[in-house]
Amino acid sequence: YNLSSQTLIASGNGNTDIKTLLSYIPIAKNSVSNTISADLKISDLKISYNKTGNILSGYIDPDIGRLTIGKHIFSDKGKLTVSIENNNLKLQNLILINGYGNIQSKGSITLKGRMPFQMEMQINNYELRKLTQPFIKKDIGNALFSANCSIQGDIQERNSILGVCKWAFTQGDIGRLKFLSRIASLI
Repeated sequence: YNLSSQTLIASGNGNTDIKTLLSYIPIAKNSVSNTISADLKISDLKISYNKTGNILSGYIDPDIGRLTIGKHIFSDKGKLTVSIENNNLKLQNLILINGYGNIQSKGSITLKGRMPFQMEMQINNYELRKLTQPFIKKDIGNALFSANCSIQGDIQERNSILGVCKWAFTQGDIGRLKFLSRIASLI
């Protein structure tokens, strides 16, 4: 603690669960987000809080273990890099890996008052079944799924969320349709 600037500075490493980190974000009790589970191995954590200016800053860079949503395995492993500056949480990089597919994302969210956010996401050859099982009970088949998405809005107002996504399915079947090559691309 620096007495003259009234700033608390901490750093460290260790292990935790993603549920602990999500507990700091106001999430509705019946949200799917409350069923997310994954071990985090933190190799680099730095936090500072200036009491005078009420300014929180920090950085965390954990490895993500097997990520589940409910009882469904969503990814085998991943990596996360997050920073916070003046109540703005920046997702500098998130990568989730499952088999040969991956999901990469970057974005930001303001954690004070209204909660505006923006996010860019790229999905490459991810099993559709892994993406849909936590959210859709019906088996719709399986295929490799790829997408490029841009989403923005306010978490407190779901009607404000807008997004653009270009996506495609390859190699698989969805219902009774066989996809042997890329057949769908929508904007």
